[in-house]
Formats: sequence, C-alpha cells, structure tokens
Amino acid sequence: MRAFAPAPTEPHRVLILGGGFGGIYAALELEKVIARHGNGTLDVTLVTRDNFFLFTPMLHEVAASDLELSGASAPSSATSRRSTSRPAA
Repeated sequence: MRAFAPAPTEPHRVLILGGGFGGIYAALELEKVIARHGNGTLDVTLVTRDNFFLFTPMLHEVAASDLELSGASAPSSATSRRSTSRPAA
C-alpha cells in the first residue's frame, strides 16, 4: 500500500523568465492547471522585459497599414488572469 503525503500548505512557486511565445503560452497553460485544481496550488510569476505581448507574425500587416499596432499587441496583464507579471530590471 502506498502512503500519500498530505497536501502542501504553501503553493508551489513557478517562475517564468521571458514574455515571448514560450513564456506566455506556459503561463496560459499553468492558468488552466490553477483553474482545474484550485487557486492555492500554484503561484505563477512571469518576468518579462516589456509590459506587453507583441504578436510578431502580424507585423507585416501593421507595416502595410492593414492593421493598427494595438491589434498586434496585448498587455501582459490581459493575457494572464491568475498569474503575476513582473518587469525585468
């Protein structure tokens, strides 16, 4: 018989360095985990140089005036609801 450890009283801390595609998608996937298992299980912090996410595949549309720059970027806080975003020093 396998003994199970009691649930930790302090949440696991996850630090994501970089707010590019990998960092943003990691934060979004971890938010799904937080939503499934409860808000106190993970403490996610995203450290990024910028306070926005720039979707670079759409920049050619901005250059051609087919799209406003605000359509190709989003604030980091809007992309992650349950995680904390911190500026890099």
